[in-house]
Amino acid sequence: MSDSSDCIIDSLFTRTFGSRNFSEKLEIIKTGRPTPNLNLKTEVKDGQRRYFRSFRSEWYTEVVWLCGCSHIQKLFCWPCFLFSTKVDDPFVRSGVTDMGNYQNLKARHDKSVAHVQSMVDLVKFGKSRVDIGISKPYHDEIAKHNKEVTENRYILKCLIDVTCHLAQQEIAFRGHDEKADSQNKGNYVELLNLLALRDDKLAHHLENSTVFTGTSKTIQNELIECISKVVVDEIKSEIRQAKFVSIMLDESVDISKKSQLSITVRYIPESDEHQVVERFIRYFDVSSERNASNLYDVVQKFIQEFEIGEKLIAQTYDGAAVMAGQHNGLQKLISDTYKQAQFVHCYAHQLNLVLKQSVDAIRECRIFFETLSGFATFFSTSSKRTSCLDEVVQRRLPSASATRWNSNSKLVSVMSLVKEDLCYVFNIIMNDADTWDSGTRASARGFLHHLQEFNFNFLLATFEKIFAQSTLLFDLFQLKIFDIQAATTKLEEFKTFLSNFRNKFDEVYGKVLDAVSKVTNEPKRRRAAGELPEVQEHRRLFYQIIDTVQMQVSERFAEIAKLEYLALLDAKKFEVYSTKFPENLFRALMAHPHGKNFDSAKLRSQLLVTYDSTDLRGLTIHGLYKYLMSSGLSVALSEVVKLCNLIITIPVTSASTERSFSALKRIKTALRSTQGEERLSGLTVLSIEKKLLRQLREKPDFYDRVIQEFLKKTRRMDFIYR
Repeated sequence: MSDSSDCIIDSLFTRTFGSRNFSEKLEIIKTGRPTPNLNLKTEVKDGQRRYFRSFRSEWYTEVVWLCGCSHIQKLFCWPCFLFSTKVDDPFVRSGVTDMGNYQNLKARHDKSVAHVQSMVDLVKFGKSRVDIGISKPYHDEIAKHNKEVTENRYILKCLIDVTCHLAQQEIAFRGHDEKADSQNKGNYVELLNLLALRDDKLAHHLENSTVFTGTSKTIQNELIECISKVVVDEIKSEIRQAKFVSIMLDESVDISKKSQLSITVRYIPESDEHQVVERFIRYFDVSSERNASNLYDVVQKFIQEFEIGEKLIAQTYDGAAVMAGQHNGLQKLISDTYKQAQFVHCYAHQLNLVLKQSVDAIRECRIFFETLSGFATFFSTSSKRTSCLDEVVQRRLPSASATRWNSNSKLVSVMSLVKEDLCYVFNIIMNDADTWDSGTRASARGFLHHLQEFNFNFLLATFEKIFAQSTLLFDLFQLKIFDIQAATTKLEEFKTFLSNFRNKFDEVYGKVLDAVSKVTNEPKRRRAAGELPEVQEHRRLFYQIIDTVQMQVSERFAEIAKLEYLALLDAKKFEVYSTKFPENLFRALMAHPHGKNFDSAKLRSQLLVTYDSTDLRGLTIHGLYKYLMSSGLSVALSEVVKLCNLIITIPVTSASTERSFSALKRIKTALRSTQGEERLSGLTVLSIEKKLLRQLREKPDFYDRVIQEFLKKTRRMDFIYR
């Protein structure tokens, strides 16, 4: 077997076979398929028996289309690698490394229509050129054709660049009137015309082309579809290499009243960054049926398309019954099919419900927040009042939301900061009858009374302390890199804070009493009379608030107990674990469906070494994973690396999915409400995954991949080299 031509695989990844001229193609085919010896080995489990299957060089003789690359250590199909456009077949672009499944993959590939066609194309390519080597006119015709193709591809690249730019910036493509005499033909055409001012080739094409101008709405849609397909194919390629995958789902109604189901995946790709990513995939219109069964069919189709069934370790949704129902919800249907798919109720939604239901359960708290929201409403409903607020306070009050309690947290924080300035504003309004009407002055008098009232200030001070911690927790839950182990730790810290804060009633009460007495000049008689009924009532209210929040936290996050094994990689406890191995946590992992991913004996040994290593103590789970991957310890501690990967991949929140709805509102507006699902999903992919798109555009084969997708439909303009 020879590997003299092995570098051709790398070369064809950089510059595809289809983008080369005839002489280069002929030389590649004459050289033949590369057949290097590969060091491929896969562990196979057969019941209790474990063994390895390795690559055998005799396969090159047995399978006439098989080739390999020693640089990336993968197997490919030589005819398909040259001619096929079916990128989801591992023998075509991603390569095969799984020796345990090699025979099945080979048999399936051998029967595919695309493979048979590629075999035919390879044979015909060689035979059809045998008799033309001596024909100079034919060579001249080929050269002329290839020159035209180069020019045509240049124009198509310009169209691709414009499409990428508009999609990344979330700018509308089309105009209301795109006729030749229109003053505004839409951003797509106008941007092409702008580029044509500095590009003679593009200008000549736009002015003289009658076959393919590339400005029609159909071409725009197809380019969006092709570019987004390349991005999604790249995501599929990353997922195939990832060890574990989680899915996050959420549903929202768009401007045209369609119910859109958004799917996002979380995984760690094989890259030098060793960083978890969350990728948006697409929207699914589920307007006709929004029940759990229909959603399951949609998700199941997605899982099968991306081939993540064996890797699916977690599913994260909000608390809607159709999604999170324990008996008939989507999460139950998914869990029944994929036992490893642990359901994680979005922590951000959980925390929001903790705060909302804690307040709703206490009458005094409900009245307090209704009053608090009234301050923001008083100023926001009048530009004149807002101007006064801007002039005196120089800060506006954030609007409160009945469902998103993080907004109430911001309002409490701002009110605490500007309380004295607001008193001054209300005094100005009350005492200026010439400027303000009687209704406004009466409202100002009422709000001023609340600001000087002890009960209002007491609740403001109490919730300011609680919200300061909950907001920090809420913000952490929104981070993509925040893992479930860190979330569990922070929740325990929040519980500890509540327990400690419960003992600080006297401190809070005293500070509020001082502040109110200073403003109202009221005697401080309450401080000495600690047993007065009003003090006892405030003490009762204070304890009730703390106890209710604690109870809600414990109930809402009770599912954490099922993931107690997360503490196995709590680096703060490594020193303790080094003297006493956490047997109960280890058994919990092995008993969990996730335990089937690990070799029990290997993991135990590697954990013992990990706990004894002083270099690894105190690291976060992300820090530990990056250290193991970058230091070369990933082979020696492979099971620990796998456990890190699994824990990091489990999502804490569905925030990324909710962010996709922000993009949905920017892309599908009242003026752009009629676009189809494919265009909408394509534009959203290019907008949300703009970082990945930029990385792909830096690769030399990006345009070839897009053009390859574009040429799956018959075109009236030549883009294929002979």
